[in-house]
Amino acid sequence: MTSFALILIIIAAFCHAAWNLLAKKACGGTAFIWIFASLSSVLYFPLALWLLLVEKPLISSAHFSLILGSAVLHSIYFILLDKGYRFGDLSVIYPLARGTGPLLSILTAIVLLGEQPTPVALVGALFIGIGILVITGNPLSYEKSDSRKSILYALLCGTAIAGYTVVDKIAVSTYLLPPLLMDWSTNLGRVLLLTPYSLKNWDKVKEQWATHKKEALGVAILSPLAYILVLTAMVFSPVSYIAPAREISILIGAIAGAKLLSESTIHTCNITCFAFSKSTIRRSISSLREISSGSCRLKPFATTNSPNWTRAYSIFCSYSRNFSIYPILASTFFFTHPVNQGPYCSV
Repeated sequence: MTSFALILIIIAAFCHAAWNLLAKKACGGTAFIWIFASLSSVLYFPLALWLLLVEKPLISSAHFSLILGSAVLHSIYFILLDKGYRFGDLSVIYPLARGTGPLLSILTAIVLLGEQPTPVALVGALFIGIGILVITGNPLSYEKSDSRKSILYALLCGTAIAGYTVVDKIAVSTYLLPPLLMDWSTNLGRVLLLTPYSLKNWDKVKEQWATHKKEALGVAILSPLAYILVLTAMVFSPVSYIAPAREISILIGAIAGAKLLSESTIHTCNITCFAFSKSTIRRSISSLREISSGSCRLKPFATTNSPNWTRAYSIFCSYSRNFSIYPILASTFFFTHPVNQGPYCSV
């Protein structure tokens, strides 16, 4: 994966985590989803129209089929995500949904798209899975029925993510549909799919608009922007690299849930890992230099005078967090490593 693709993914990660924070605050159900999807369709219409008039892309029946499939999968994703946020915390639901999605996307891309990610990239994806457990703990240990229900919604949400990721990859790279036009069309399709429900429950729509219009406007701007950047990166990068790398947003979302929403489910070892952030950034910069020179050496984060078990636990938390979700380390080492920068990355 190229440096340009990485930059797009990092910007998209911040936008994605931000709109999920707003969606968690609203928890407005299908009515809220229809509102922000409608706003997105209006706000991005001038850009979509400009693309149609200037680039004049050829739209075939295959394009419409992909747009429809993506619209259905995106609608399912947003509904499941909203239900998960109703029962669970952002710092748990967001990592689980976003973390399981790319793991399933990799498997689907390998089986259906014939992609062949390098062992280094696969190791990076594995560390994402470890990082999810570090953030959320063992999902099976939750005793409350609502918590377990939210975990189920999050996992189903991850399945929907894998589905629309592969469909959209085919649309923008194989059928060469412009990313912005693909996202806008999918958004419009979602509006049309949810309009019958919204008209039938217009009182809920008015209630959501009265109480959460600012959140709806924020999601309407940030959600398409985040995904357009991801789709742009997917034009020239494999799904098996983009899907895991975009999970940089997991860390941002977990911090937002813990700090801004005062959620208590984020685990102590994660907060301990945050204490290493400054030294981690320094080491990340050092790693970038080493990567550019063709070598990369990993150093433990625990202090030398710590008890053995404490050092081991600290190293595990730090490594799993840093290499699966921390923005600089996760992306730069596993997905911009020299062995991943070959002709395979161009589609």
